Amino acid sequence: TATVAPARSRPIRPATSLASATVLQAQDPAGVAIDRAVEAYAKVRTARASFEQVAKQYPQSAGAPGAYYYLGLLSLNQATTAADLDDALAQFTRVQNLYPRSDWVPRALQATGLVHRRAGRLPEAVDASRRVFLEYPSSDAAAGAQFQVGQCLALLGEPRGAMEEFQQVRNRF
Repeated sequence: TATVAPARSRPIRPATSLASATVLQAQDPAGVAIDRAVEAYAKVRTARASFEQVAKQYPQSAGAPGAYYYLGLLSLNQATTAADLDDALAQFTRVQNLYPRSDWVPRALQATGLVHRRAGRLPEAVDASRRVFLEYPSSDAAAGAQFQVGQCLALLGEPRGAMEEFQQVRNRF
């Protein structure tokens, strides 16, 4: 996949190799930033491929729910369209449906709330997030989920309910 670099204040001579491009760009702060972005993008693509491989080759393993969870996070973090959000939601739903007894389910539910919030579906975000701290109160996702409920309630114009959720987070966790 070809990437297009943003315009620079100083033009960079075309490089004959990636190594020489890195040396040339290292002289320009924007070039250094681009190098870091390209490396991060490559790592994301590698991570996605690795998680997909685990989910496909080892669907009954203890690692499969985590692989689907992280695929969902990758999709959510890179989402720019509704389809991207739908993909993230599908991954989190897969964790819940295929591995209902997994320790990954509370995290997947909390992430489902994040997807709904980002998509502007605040009531659905509240419902998914509430499920986390009601059904899995001792999970590591419970505090974040309850805080998320407070944020959504505030966005829905329910400041009293939001404050109650924030107070409960403060008192319980």
